[in-house]
Amino acid sequence: MSKTKEPRKFACPWGGYVLLPGTWLGEHAARREEAFRKAEKASLPNIFARFSAALAVLEDWSGIPGMEGNPEKWDLAKLDWGIMAWLIGLVEGDIAGALEVPKVFYSPLPAGQAAEETTSSPSGSSESEAQTSK
Repeated sequence: MSKTKEPRKFACPWGGYVLLPGTWLGEHAARREEAFRKAEKASLPNIFARFSAALAVLEDWSGIPGMEGNPEKWDLAKLDWGIMAWLIGLVEGDIAGALEVPKVFYSPLPAGQAAEETTSSPSGSSESEAQTSK
């Protein structure tokens, strides 16, 4: 399992900051999807749904105009669209980057190399090494 990195801090152009996760985890996907479900149930406009989903995955935020107190009590109709667009772009762009897998990880095995030759046994050696050492 990979080690979780520290949250990353981004300054908001309107003042304040947000903290994005240092490592995107399944828990962030679950929080994001739950925010989308709640937004759909409340019949929120698309920009509010995407803003709510972006907000749901933040580790923290502070000092951003209109984003004080409990988010469930905010009047999103009075929140600056620029702030919403900035946060949506930051979060969605960062998630998209995390979902990009370098092509090197899709490289096929060399011709003639069987998949079982690359599997590991519980001892850490490959199965072919374990069979040769017997």
